[in-house]
Amino acid sequence: MKILIIGAGAIGTLMGAFLARSGQQVSLIGRPPFLEAVAQNSLRVENDTAKWQVRPAAVFPSVAAALTAGPYDIAMLSVKSYDTASVLEEMQATGVALPPLLSWQNGVGNEEMLAAALGPEKVLAGILTTPVISLAPGHIKVSRPSFHCGVAALHPATSPLLDKVVMALLLAGFTVQQIDDYRRLKWSKLLLNLPANAQSAILGWTPTQLYADPLAGRLEAQAWQEAFRVMAAAQIKPVVIGSYPLPWLAPLVRFTPPGLLRGVLGRFVVGGRGDKYPSFYLARRAGQKRSEVHWLNGAVAEMGKRVGVSAPVNRTFTAVLEALLRGQLADEQFAGQPAQLAAVVARVRRGKPAIPTGA
Repeated sequence: MKILIIGAGAIGTLMGAFLARSGQQVSLIGRPPFLEAVAQNSLRVENDTAKWQVRPAAVFPSVAAALTAGPYDIAMLSVKSYDTASVLEEMQATGVALPPLLSWQNGVGNEEMLAAALGPEKVLAGILTTPVISLAPGHIKVSRPSFHCGVAALHPATSPLLDKVVMALLLAGFTVQQIDDYRRLKWSKLLLNLPANAQSAILGWTPTQLYADPLAGRLEAQAWQEAFRVMAAAQIKPVVIGSYPLPWLAPLVRFTPPGLLRGVLGRFVVGGRGDKYPSFYLARRAGQKRSEVHWLNGAVAEMGKRVGVSAPVNRTFTAVLEALLRGQLADEQFAGQPAQLAAVVARVRRGKPAIPTGA
């Protein structure tokens, strides 16, 4: 297949390297440091036991340059969710016939945006569970080699293309899970991305610290419960993702007392991440002023509003983190202070705004 990777960060580099090594014709779009690194060293991949590199078919400095060099069988989107709209605008501004798009992005809402622009028959949804660390532009480390991915079509007309994509991923060494309902796939991945993410960025704590604290740990449990309850009300059934039995957990999570769930969820999250800071925290500490919290915790809160399920913890996490990134709130108001965050949750439960007007 002739494949274009849009977004040459950690996930884009991973997909590009593995697909290119298996014989697919892969091109990537990246910034100047990425272009220079690949020109000198190709795409580089390593884990604890091995290192290898592969040269892609081409690298491009812009969407326009890449699309002009097409056509492509498919373009794979691995930019942050907050960049989806601008990438779509760039693609449409070229005037070139656009290829079908497969979104590897975290969170909920990207596929709907792509479908509104291109039509659902030109959109595929995907998830990836492989933990990847970016060491340098075009150079990644796979911290845990669990090469599992899931894919789904938004429209039956896309089934022949989906079959080709699945075969390409299998040849690249991935275990591929096909799901009929893309919403089940993306919402199930959301369940795995929620724990110890937004609150870590707000409080400045590791997952271990969050679950060791009774109040912060309860908030984590309640945020997860809200997501499961919203999915149930929206009739979105979770699916098994890799080794995570989310369908089996769903009824237990919804009805387990938060204090007890804190301990169970804590063992699950801390066992996997421990003292490693999650993506939201790392992005904030790197000085980034945008976050994907709107597509994760925010998606839970907004879907909850549509289906009549209250989600005050997820709504609070979203509002507070976004206000901190905007500079609307000072870091010291919440750093290491879960009681402050819990007070905001209590206010939201009473129907008050998370961030008072004029704050």
